[in-house]
Amino acid sequence: MYPVSLLMSSPSPNPIPLTPQAQQILDALREVGTWVNRTELAKRVNKTALNKWDVILLAKLVDAGLIETMQIPRHGPIGYEWKYRAVPPAAEDE
Repeated sequence: MYPVSLLMSSPSPNPIPLTPQAQQILDALREVGTWVNRTELAKRVNKTALNKWDVILLAKLVDAGLIETMQIPRHGPIGYEWKYRAVPPAAEDE
């Protein structure tokens, strides 16, 4: 069994408006509802692959507390892969 590291940060107290590309990525992750890798996420936003700006947006979405990320060890030249999922909306107090 491989160790899995989960990277999360607390939500920003002052949410900032998202760029259209960031919103598209967030919407795609919310639609899936589970962990997806970069290849699958790229397909869901109608791209062949994510570019470096998409990866930066993913990091900013993590920093804003809107998504979670984890690094999973795997065989290959890099030795790991990144997976992402949207943070479920907080349950409203009744």
